[in-house]
Amino acid sequence: MRISAVIIDLDGVLIDTESISRMAWMRAAREFGFEITDSFYEKIVGYSVLDTRKEISVLTNGRIDMECYMDRSAAIYYGEMHSNGVRVMPGVTELLDFLRQRGLKSAIATSTIKEQAEWKLKKSGLLGAIDDVITGDRAANGKPAPDIFLIAAEQIGINPGECVVVEDAHAGIVGAKAAGMLPIMVPSIAGSTKANEELAYAVVPNLYGVIELLQDVV
Repeated sequence: MRISAVIIDLDGVLIDTESISRMAWMRAAREFGFEITDSFYEKIVGYSVLDTRKEISVLTNGRIDMECYMDRSAAIYYGEMHSNGVRVMPGVTELLDFLRQRGLKSAIATSTIKEQAEWKLKKSGLLGAIDDVITGDRAANGKPAPDIFLIAAEQIGINPGECVVVEDAHAGIVGAKAAGMLPIMVPSIAGSTKANEELAYAVVPNLYGVIELLQDVV
């Protein structure tokens, strides 16, 4: 198997934001009079903002002011990061060094929109550390559709079949598989499932596990 590039999700894989995201969605929900459970949150991890809005609208039977709710959850989310910074996940530096040493291309494929993704990358010190960044506003269909992964492969000039994707959520694993790529899962707070284990090439506990796997295939 020829591997020429690694496409990486941002939130929960490169930067430690999933716990902040869950807290923000849940706290805002309580303020608006409804509940986001762990199982519901696990379902929407990795979804685009548009798809998340749709799921929350169904959950609440359309009875909340969605714009106000989204604004409030975003205020909580970004307020936390403004106050406490954005931490990179363990193994990020080592993984990026490994990719450079092996001559592998890299790209981020994130459901986050461009302005927000660039802010997070700058805040975490990762801006410019990866060859290309593909954001959710560039894909017609969000994860679990394969669109964003195919765009990433095209941008870095690599055949999809030569790309590994590192993801933390079911939606990303499904999208990567549909794009004809090799998905590796590093489970986020949502954890892994039997479905993920069947779809993914491998499920590893952290980015160090990704490096070990790549050493065997590149």
